Formats: sequence, structure tokens, C-alpha cells
Amino acid sequence: MNIFIGYKPNRHHLQALSECRTGHSHLQALFASALEDTKKALVRAEDSVNIHRLQGIAKALQDFLDAVETSSEVLARVDSPQ
Repeated sequence: MNIFIGYKPNRHHLQALSECRTGHSHLQALFASALEDTKKALVRAEDSVNIHRLQGIAKALQDFLDAVETSSEVLARVDSPQ
């Protein structure tokens, strides 16, 4: 499960995520860049509090990128008759 696509995904949210993939690729690139920066900071982090904070940030960024990638597939399932 993803924090952006839950058990009962909202169609409008899925459409917005799908548009990030096609129409707003710069937003996706921004999140990917932030994820890479966070990973680099995580490698350099020394204290456990900072490591846990960076892990949470990295998880949220990765969840967003994964949600963008899978949003069109999930949207197709939501729109298809059961």
C-alpha cells in the first residue's frame, strides 16, 4: 500500500497523479532529485534521529514517485466495471 494510493483510491487523486507523469514531468523530476539528495544526506548522517527523519522523507518521496508510476493502472482498475 502507498500513502498516496490507499485501499479505496479517489478517482480525482489518481487523475492528478497520472497527470504528474504526463503533463507535469518537471514535478516528478523535482521529487526524484529531492529523493537523490535525501539518499546522499542519509549516507552522511551520523545520529539516529537524523537517520530516522531522512528515512521518513525518503519513504514519502519514493511513495509519491511510485504512486505517479502506477496511477494510470490503478485508475483503469477503478474505472472498469467490477
